[in-house]
Amino acid sequence: MFSPIAVPIVETFGISFHQFSLLGGYSLLSTGAIGLFVAAGTRKFGKRPLWILSSIAAFVGTIWGAAAQSYGSFMGSRIIQGISEAFFESVTYAFIGDLYFVHERGTRTAAVVICYQALSSFPPLVGGVVTRDLGWRWCFWLLGIFLGIGTLLVIFFGFETAYKREAIDASNVTNDEDVTRLEELKGSVPTHTEEVEAFTISRQPYISRLKPVQGVYSKDSLLKLILTPLGTLANPAALWAIITLAFPVLWLVGIMLVIASIFSVPPYNLNPVELGYMWAGPLVVATIACFIAGPTSDWSAKYLSRRNNGKYEPEFRLFQVIGILVCAALGYFLFGYLISVQGSVVGISIVWGLQLAAAQFSAVVVGSYVNDAYYSISVEIFIIIGIVKNILFYCFS
Repeated sequence: MFSPIAVPIVETFGISFHQFSLLGGYSLLSTGAIGLFVAAGTRKFGKRPLWILSSIAAFVGTIWGAAAQSYGSFMGSRIIQGISEAFFESVTYAFIGDLYFVHERGTRTAAVVICYQALSSFPPLVGGVVTRDLGWRWCFWLLGIFLGIGTLLVIFFGFETAYKREAIDASNVTNDEDVTRLEELKGSVPTHTEEVEAFTISRQPYISRLKPVQGVYSKDSLLKLILTPLGTLANPAALWAIITLAFPVLWLVGIMLVIASIFSVPPYNLNPVELGYMWAGPLVVATIACFIAGPTSDWSAKYLSRRNNGKYEPEFRLFQVIGILVCAALGYFLFGYLISVQGSVVGISIVWGLQLAAAQFSAVVVGSYVNDAYYSISVEIFIIIGIVKNILFYCFS
């Protein structure tokens, strides 16, 4: 939403494009700075408390931004929005591991990516029109209305998904004792059978599920939980995830920060409405990429498992890095080339969409792989990805 309304904001507050880019930079920096605390709170008290607080912060920050009368005040609203972003950027993927089986996670990850990245191209598409007809502040007022509705939905229907996993999970074996226990369970053969009465656990009452905090999910101290994500940097898979997910999005955000300064001046001279229309390419191409990435991720997992004598390996999802390579190479090199030769805005918009498509493939492959292979530390890995990514974003701004 921010890119097409850059010029009106610059004119309103009398700032430079560099100062405008800092509005995004400090917002991203605050997202990275709060990440360790979000990870610790999620592990200790579950996802619902941070979900509610983050939704409220997003709503408050947006309303504040709509009413801000100075550059400093507007910057404050952007920082609050950035703080709220940390939860949605990282913990959302962990919901999928809580709720779905292995063969279902690829499609669900793609659905999250569509909402989080692909459909994020829609607000800029209409932002220019809203700015022209109602003024740029109404972009924030309208967003605030939707965030207010979303916050109420989270409070009344966003139930806790975390639960204590006392049973040993073969995908989360961490020590020799667990291995021994698993082998005993696998090797035990029942000597007799008997009929038992079916037993089901009654569902928690609705009023009880509305409690912000459902319990404590970790015995570790908050300090230990705050520092835990830093330890994932020693894991080669975490480093791979950071590179694979952060860098395609890094260049994409860098382009978003300068798109107005490129196309609002000669030879293009696009107004806010036309700048908004440029987001049609990313919206369409990225959505198509998600519809391809999700189903093919689950299909490959099931197909290769059958070929592997019924044994599933999380690495079966990694073939989609080919999509990242192809879309990123075409998207970034063609984007720079077309601008250098003053190419068609429509063509540039489509090529821009390829950049976002690369981000979709990277989000799906990293999200599904980390949930499958490293579920026990998935929140920490996603948090550290967000921290590194957002600090890099700030440096680029």
